[in-house]
Amino acid sequence: MKKKILIVDDSALMRRVFCDIINSDDRFEVVNTATDGAEGFKYICQKQYDAVVLDVYMPRMTGIQMLEEMQKSRVSARVLMASTTTGEGARETLDALSLGAIDFIKKPENVADTRQEKFSKHFLDLLYVVSTAPM
Repeated sequence: MKKKILIVDDSALMRRVFCDIINSDDRFEVVNTATDGAEGFKYICQKQYDAVVLDVYMPRMTGIQMLEEMQKSRVSARVLMASTTTGEGARETLDALSLGAIDFIKKPENVADTRQEKFSKHFLDLLYVVSTAPM
């Protein structure tokens, strides 16, 4: 049975890239995508996902705000944060981890770099760890 994944990112290009990478792996299937945290929050309130790939900076509701809303509403999900600014020690990373995100991945500055096998493999490995983590 494939792991069901939700992608929440305001960039249509990044949603497409993440979908392509995830759907290329037999272990996973992207079942929904959302353009911001408000839409993503609506989805996780309606449906159970094995993992959520969540961007940090988005209009309407950021990834951090979505995590805060989940915590307030006692909605749990396994979350992998993804951002161009997310990295070891970044304020957003620490906030996200304290709000329940399991791990983070830094998106390459250049979208073309997401097509490299090194990024894809690292992303899929992290997604597997996150999607199989205990709730």
